[in-house]
Order: sequence, then C-alpha cells, then structure tokens
Amino acid sequence: QQLRPIRVATPAPPTSPDGPLSLGFDLTFLSHPTAVCNDGSPAAYYIHKGTDPTRWVVHMQGGWWCWDQYSCQVRWDHFANHTTEYRTLMSTKDLESLTQKHDTFNGEKNTGIMTEDPSNPMANATKVFLVYCSSDAHAGNRSAGPLPRGGSTQWHFRGKEIVAAVVADLAMHHGLADAAQFVLTGGSAGGMATINNADYVHGLLQSITPAVKYVAMPDSGYFLDVSPGQMCSLPDRYECACAAGTDPAMGEAGTWTQPGGHSWLGRGQTLAQQVQAMAILSEGVVDASCASHFGKYGVWRCYLGQYAAPFIKVTSLFLQNQIDEWQGFWNGFSNYTADPAAYEYADWFRYTTQGTMRAAIATSPQLHIFSPNCYHHGLSYDNIFWQVTVNGWTSGGLLRALLDETHPAPPQLVLDECLGIPCSPQTVGHADCVTVPPPQ
Repeated sequence: QQLRPIRVATPAPPTSPDGPLSLGFDLTFLSHPTAVCNDGSPAAYYIHKGTDPTRWVVHMQGGWWCWDQYSCQVRWDHFANHTTEYRTLMSTKDLESLTQKHDTFNGEKNTGIMTEDPSNPMANATKVFLVYCSSDAHAGNRSAGPLPRGGSTQWHFRGKEIVAAVVADLAMHHGLADAAQFVLTGGSAGGMATINNADYVHGLLQSITPAVKYVAMPDSGYFLDVSPGQMCSLPDRYECACAAGTDPAMGEAGTWTQPGGHSWLGRGQTLAQQVQAMAILSEGVVDASCASHFGKYGVWRCYLGQYAAPFIKVTSLFLQNQIDEWQGFWNGFSNYTADPAAYEYADWFRYTTQGTMRAAIATSPQLHIFSPNCYHHGLSYDNIFWQVTVNGWTSGGLLRALLDETHPAPPQLVLDECLGIPCSPQTVGHADCVTVPPPQ
C-alpha cells in the first residue's frame, strides 16, 4: 500500500519554547488504510530535518494504554476534554489545532533528545516524534469489530501498523536510506513500545539501510510485575477511574463500594493485569523472541521490561529510575516521604528493580542499563538526559558511547547504589534526586 502523506506546514514559532513549532518541526498525517488511531483517524508524526542526514532519532510518545471497553471509554471521555489536556491519545482529529494553539508534541514539551542543545548526543540528527493514538503501547494488531473471545469493540488498535507505516514514509519522503545511525526511543508506554519494537524496527531498516548503526533506548518503560503496596482509591483521578471496572461477578463496572475502596478482583488493576487484558484486546505483537519463549498464554509478560529485556537482540540502552515516579503512583508508594509503609515499599521496590536488572544483563551482552535512584519518570524528555550522573556517566553520555565505534565499550550496568531514597550524590540541582529522611 503506497502511502499518501498529508503534510501540514507549521506557522511561525510562538513565544512558548520547547514545542514542535518553536523547535522547527512539521506535522505529517498518513493516509493508510490500517495505520489509524483508535477512532480511525490517521496516524501522525512530527519531523525536523537535522543538519546531518546520516543521523536519525525516532521517539515514540507514551501515555499509558487501555485494556477493555470500560477503560477505553474512560480514556476517550478524558482526552475529549481539551480544556485540561492538550493531548489527544485516541484520535488525531484535533491534533493540528492543538499543536498550533499550544505548541506541544501532542501535549508534551521536550527539552531533551528533541532539542539542538549541543549537549544532546543527537543534536544534529533528523528527529521524529511519533504521536501516540492507539492506546496499545504501539503494538496492537487488530481493527474494530468482533473480538475472538466474544463481544466486539469500536476501537482500532493499530500501533504496530503505525510504526511500520511511519518507517516506510520516512524512507519514501525523507531520506531514511541515508541513515548511518538510528536511535529508536520512547518514554513510559513509548518505552514499553521501544521494547516491543526494538528488533522489529531494526528488521524493517535492513531493507532500507542495512549497514545502519542501531540503538534501541527504552526510557521509563521497564515495568515490574509486582503486587502493589496499595491500590488507587481516588475515583476522580483519571488513572484510577480507568481501573475502576470490576469483575462481572462483583457487580456493575465502575463500582467504588468494594471493601477497601478498590476490588482486587477488578479487571486490569495491577500493571500485570492490565497488560494481560491489553494483549488480548489489541492482539498485540510484541518482541518475537520473547513471545516464542513465553508462548501464547504467557506472551503478556513481554510487555514488561523485567521479562522482555534479555530477549532483545539489538544493542539497547534502558533508561530507568529505580523508584520510578509513575510506578510509585500505581504501586502505592508515592507518599514515601510521609508514610512509613510507603517508604518501606519504595525501598523494597528499588532493590527488586536492581535484582531484575542484574539478572537481565547476565545473559545479554548487547543490553545496557542506566539506572539512577531518583523519584522521576523519564530521562530523555528534558535536560536531565545529560545532567543526572551515576558513576561518572549520564544517559546521554552512554548513548553517545554506544553510537561512537571509536569509543571504548561502555559498562553494561550503570547503577546508583547510594544509600537513601532517593539519592544521586553526583547529581546537582534536581529535587527528585535529593535524599529525604525516612518518615517517623
């Protein structure tokens, strides 16, 4: 299927910095029968041509996911309100107007890998920001209609096709064949997507630019399969509302009257439950080696970094804080500064994360991990990409070393083993890295 891109020229940059207009990006919509958002609107990406046509970075946007009819409907209703959310994670119908009005990458600013700051190792590269509108960690592989286990859905989950279509469009219209270096990255759900698509995109590039130096860099997508310290019980918060659907045997979906305020039997409440359901609903196509290892009924594990990381064959650099802020919220330890139980859980979570990382690199020489102990979600989005420092390394510095074949091989695991939560003794000026005393 030949792509027929619709290109949108951006107007003069507004006064607000760090958005696509200010940084000189153009917005492109794809006309492709199956590269579509949840509502059937066309997939889209922002692109800025760099001064070095041989260097490329593709960033896949994050923004969580949905896993059943209830959570997807709550997600749709939430992002239809553009007065509080300047992003549109299930549709691109309003994307052009939101971009021009607010100068954001579908609701996001980026002072990290998308900028031309000389500290950025990809400063002069062509940069692509792939808009997230499929709610499936960029891996879904089904259209709206009947579901294999009964029922039907009005949503399309076409993340995998969108990734393929964007790569094809870059080759057809933007000179991707000239790429000598290519970094695939993404944050949060986009980090999970980088895990899902690392080897897949590398395979696509082999027919376009077979000698390319390729690095996959999942950012804050290393999610753990753990039991939360406590479940979310804030029905007015979007994430909690998505997860409020209860098991059919327990009563009407959305009920908040279960003992303790949230039912452990509810569908999709833990991260593991969510990806189990998402894998079925979206018919997700995850890393092929991981899927082969775990089989049909265990393939959901391949969405989670602790299981999937060792199976990625290409050179990869995982960026992951040990007490990740979003997992802190979801697993119930965000109040660690005031709640002794949350502090205890955060400390346990930190060392559990460390253990899974050490296990992952033990059998995977192509795998590298940069893991500070900051309470933060995302490392490549802003200047902490080249400022947060562990053992003399920054995440940007590690990426530069992996791309530069004349550089000595960097360490596989750069892990902050300082004492305290959080802690990062070599990092100055970031509140999320400053140690707090245990609550009494």
